[in-house]
Amino acid sequence: MSQPSQLPPSWENPSPPKGPSGKSVLAWFTQRRLIGLSLAITSLVLWPFTEWSWWPLAGALAFGFLVRILRLDQLLPGWSGIATLAVAAVWLVNITTGWSWAILIGLLVLALGVPRLPRFELLIIGVVLVVVGTIGAVWWRIGDEQVRAEQRAQDSAFLRVSGLPPTPVRALRALLAYIGKNDPGNGHPEAPGGACGLLSPVARAEFAAANNAPDCTSAVRLLADKVTDPLRYPKIIETQVKTRETGIAASLDACQIFWEPPMNGAPAGDPGPPLGRLELQKQMNAGWLIMSYKPTC
Repeated sequence: MSQPSQLPPSWENPSPPKGPSGKSVLAWFTQRRLIGLSLAITSLVLWPFTEWSWWPLAGALAFGFLVRILRLDQLLPGWSGIATLAVAAVWLVNITTGWSWAILIGLLVLALGVPRLPRFELLIIGVVLVVVGTIGAVWWRIGDEQVRAEQRAQDSAFLRVSGLPPTPVRALRALLAYIGKNDPGNGHPEAPGGACGLLSPVARAEFAAANNAPDCTSAVRLLADKVTDPLRYPKIIETQVKTRETGIAASLDACQIFWEPPMNGAPAGDPGPPLGRLELQKQMNAGWLIMSYKPTC
């Protein structure tokens, strides 16, 4: 009766690979070094997600310095550096995203699995955790950047509208003042400032067409040439301006406006041309923007 074939001893009890000196290649990877390496890798991976904030690293260094000063490293010999790396890693995990915990735990599981080679169970679990955590962290970062971009756009928009006049009549006065000073703005399409900054893009086009000008800047300059008293031009009698306001919308009749009487012997009469009919809208509960301009009265 034939005996069952036996596997070679090297197959039954596989041993870790050995280097030229006869020692195991994995001998250098002690449990403590592997844990420290996993904490360091976690910190390096998560640091860019904090926009390169130095606070976690500074906090970890301060912790390590405090441990040395108070001689706490004698309680756990050889582990003070690991504790310093742990402070940095946990700090970075807490200020980024919950997915970072998967990265940290996965790397620690890998640190526990390497000394157990050639058994790969822990290595597989660690790799899965690291991959899932990395994908989740990248996905979170992309969403966070989109939220930040939207917030920056809202802040920029609010900054622009916060300089708008607080009432429809004040918007008319501001428009007259800019025209009197021949200040159309800087011509920027988003935030032109000056007279054109009080008009929406649609109103700018209507304002230019009404004055037979190629653009809003040219229209302001044409009207400025017709102003005879730039200082008095914006000094309208606000109570006599016909205004209809409903909620965040308003209409204003600037065809027949009355100015304050001239001072210091200035010439009587209108200091400049009347404008037309304005449709306004309140922006972000801050100021009033001219949305439409009609020259007909």
